[in-house]
Amino acid sequence: MRTNKGLGKQRGFSTGCVLIGLVFFISVAYLGVKLGPSYMEFRVISNAVNEVVDASDILGLAPGEIKRRLRASIKRNSGTNPSKLDLNKIAFIAARDGKRVVGVEYEVMVKLMYNVSVLMHFQHEKVSKAP
Repeated sequence: MRTNKGLGKQRGFSTGCVLIGLVFFISVAYLGVKLGPSYMEFRVISNAVNEVVDASDILGLAPGEIKRRLRASIKRNSGTNPSKLDLNKIAFIAARDGKRVVGVEYEVMVKLMYNVSVLMHFQHEKVSKAP
């Protein structure tokens, strides 16, 4: 003879499980909506840095011309200019061992709710190839 004890008859999701799953997926979607644009913007900026550094004439360019090319690449790759960041403040250009180093470093603070915020630090640099 077989007996079922306790919750042995439960064969599916309970309402509590459905609600917990729903809260989890809504929370993940909310974080994606709030944080996603900052990550997409960083992706566009880092691709622009890579594109400018991979140009064959990078070693002969002045820093002002490199930043102009960065701005043009960001605008071309994003369709618009979504960046509210000042490229003059976040971009750095240096010479290291006869190579050119171009990069960006900045922080973005996103308010999630009430007094909860997320601080994201983005950093990307690329070194040109030897002449």
